[in-house]
Amino acid sequence: MYYRKRLILYCERVYFLLKNTGIVSLVPLLVINIILPVFALFLYRARGLCDEFYKSISELSQIFLPFSSIWIPVLISKEFTDSDGKEILSMGRKSKNIWIILLMFLLYCCNIFMVFTLFNLLFSVQYAELVKIILVSVFYFGCTIFVSRITQNTSVTVLLLILYTLSNFIFYKMQGVFPFYYTNVPTTVTMIENTLLPLSLIGVLLCIFGCCIKIKVK
Repeated sequence: MYYRKRLILYCERVYFLLKNTGIVSLVPLLVINIILPVFALFLYRARGLCDEFYKSISELSQIFLPFSSIWIPVLISKEFTDSDGKEILSMGRKSKNIWIILLMFLLYCCNIFMVFTLFNLLFSVQYAELVKIILVSVFYFGCTIFVSRITQNTSVTVLLLILYTLSNFIFYKMQGVFPFYYTNVPTTVTMIENTLLPLSLIGVLLCIFGCCIKIKVK
């Protein structure tokens, strides 16, 4: 009974946090569940399964999916860093709010997995692209937790991640170059080992550091 009550309270807290973010919280769901599949379908009908099809799917995924993965975490983090009463909702070490943010991120990753599984069945899209998006999303998530914790400002966090995303398209190379993830060729094991795994590891470390840092809320 005790754990059931705790679970109900936890679910209610998640519900009200999402409700408070408003309709903008639906943006990542629209991107991954509607825009990307519809784009893939139209592209398939226009060109069939060709190299250009796979390249376009990869490019669109790299542009939108990693950044979309931190959309809801940023909106929820805003309640703990930017809003009135943040001293009550502060993400301290003893707070459980970080788990809510992590839950939203994991649910998004599960959504990505389901969509790419469908793509694999219908269009034979390689799972290496899924691995790439997940690993890069981990980096984005870690940066979100760390920067929002340090700056206590989600606007700064979003701005830095936008600049990083744009930098990928300016400084990218054919096979990828650390610390940028964007490429215009299929993802390989070498890319995963040399660029994507280090990025995801940095993301995990940033997340841990962000959770451990003590910031006095003014």
